[in-house]
Amino acid sequence: MLVGLLNHKDLSIDPKRAFDGFDMYRFKLYIRSIYSLPMDVELPYKMDKRPEKKPRLMLVVRSKSRRFLNQEEITDVIEKNGFEVVQVEPKRSDNLTEMSKLVDSCDVLMGVHGAALTHILFLRTNAVMVQVLPLGGQAMDFYANSCYDEPADDMRLRRIDYHITPEESSLLDKYGWDDPVIKDPDSVNTKGWSYRQKYYWNEQDLRLNVTRFEPVLVKALELIKG
Repeated sequence: MLVGLLNHKDLSIDPKRAFDGFDMYRFKLYIRSIYSLPMDVELPYKMDKRPEKKPRLMLVVRSKSRRFLNQEEITDVIEKNGFEVVQVEPKRSDNLTEMSKLVDSCDVLMGVHGAALTHILFLRTNAVMVQVLPLGGQAMDFYANSCYDEPADDMRLRRIDYHITPEESSLLDKYGWDDPVIKDPDSVNTKGWSYRQKYYWNEQDLRLNVTRFEPVLVKALELIKG
């Protein structure tokens, strides 16, 4: 490994600046070889010819900030839309070899914006990432795009972003509609990272409106089966 003070971009590689045009897709294949994962093969759902086989969705859950407050309801709607659900709460103590194989066995990885989404590195080509974006204005959009959307594109994954509404955020109960935290997140963001982190990264939990979220699952299923 070469370690330096400069990077190309978050979780990805600029092939124009890399040796021999090396890009994030090739790096993903390299990581797969290190962990003895199958190379560029079909998605697990398409490789399993059993008629009862369902696409597998990994639901990444959190126990501190940005939790799913209605996790059971979310799981139910995922299953209702034709998926097998695997719930995982990644920890630093996880055996990464075992985790890589678990992620590789899934067709979709879904989670709230956060570090655990880096597990998309173990998804197969054309798998789907569903990133749920908490309330947070343009700053949240920027981090979601630069940290995970662009890398997903570079890894040749498909992706869907779901932006929650204020009604789906625990911040509304705490601060109310008239507080800038709710009605004008961008004004809060201008105060600096410490304010963004306090409200939108650390204090916020999510209660998804499953009716509003359901079209995301329909789209994910279309991408997997298409």
